[in-house]
Amino acid sequence: MLKIIVSPIQNKLHQYVHQGTKFYNLICNTKALYNLHFDLAYELIF
Repeated sequence: MLKIIVSPIQNKLHQYVHQGTKFYNLICNTKALYNLHFDLAYELIF
């Protein structure tokens, strides 16, 4: 299963932080949040 969520919420990423969440900086200086332990799928928010 692949679930992709795209949302312009860089200033509210702290609301989506859970245990195991990782932050990444993309090449275009966009912050991305990756949640490996999302209930139904993997989650990447940027």
